[in-house]
Amino acid sequence: MLCFQSDASSPQVHRTKEEEPRLIDKRALTERDICTKYITPALQRAGWDIATQILEEFPLTKGRIIVRGKLHTRGQNKRADYHRIFQQSDAVGLEH
Repeated sequence: MLCFQSDASSPQVHRTKEEEPRLIDKRALTERDICTKYITPALQRAGWDIATQILEEFPLTKGRIIVRGKLHTRGQNKRADYHRIFQQSDAVGLEH
């Protein structure tokens, strides 16, 4: 329920506790949450077509090779959060 108070200077709007906008602590969100809530909508507003132009979680490398004696393994791969395809041969990566 909104309550209006008119004053000589300017009207003020008072909101009940249920109608208060919730502030989100971005530090508590995961990287995927931030991408979903903030970055993807911003890319859509900028004119990027999510269905045809964007690949999410696009791998850039397979990870570096770590050798210890006769054993070897791969490190963590590098990835772009978003990969935009302009044409078949041109592409841009965006990392968060």
